Amino acid sequence: NGGGRRRDSRTTIVEGTGVGMHRSQERTWVGLIVVAVLLLAQVPYLLGSFRAPADLLYIGHPYFNDSTVYLSDMLQGAQHGPWWFHNYATTDAHAPVFTFHFYLILGWLGGLLHLPRLTTFHLARIAFGAALLLAVWRLARPCFRKSYERLALLVVLGFSCGVRMADGQLPISEANTFQSISIFPHFAASIFFLVAYYGAFLSL
Repeated sequence: NGGGRRRDSRTTIVEGTGVGMHRSQERTWVGLIVVAVLLLAQVPYLLGSFRAPADLLYIGHPYFNDSTVYLSDMLQGAQHGPWWFHNYATTDAHAPVFTFHFYLILGWLGGLLHLPRLTTFHLARIAFGAALLLAVWRLARPCFRKSYERLALLVVLGFSCGVRMADGQLPISEANTFQSISIFPHFAASIFFLVAYYGAFLSL
């Protein structure tokens, strides 16, 4: 066409460099970044499994106070269904409450699939972590024209170190992506649904 070069619809040209990246190449890089983030997020659990002292029991999670509560909620979901929550931590008589569905549903699904609760917990954490990172990449596509910008965003966000509180204590887990993926499935799930919502809004 007039000596001009025909642009492949599958290629995103990185402006100013003449470098093109096929969509399949970008997807490959996205997959590698997602896998790298998820693998690194498993390191604390592997260290806990293989380096726990012989006279102590590793329960499968570094935050035992919260994780044991969530695992007990999953047990309740497996035993009584995913809709009604019973508070077994009180002696006061009370009716079941329509709440805490995330872990009730996880426990119910794990029971249907005959999976151990801890396995279900970590599979959900990994699955929502992957979904979150992919949703971020999808959200970045209409916002950043260049492939390397979207990939750089995914790397920075995926390995984010968090925002420290004003008194200099440990970073707030919910305030950064990597810790949210590393710790609890409902952290990654909540951010995923927010990002997916905004992505759907932009696509209207």
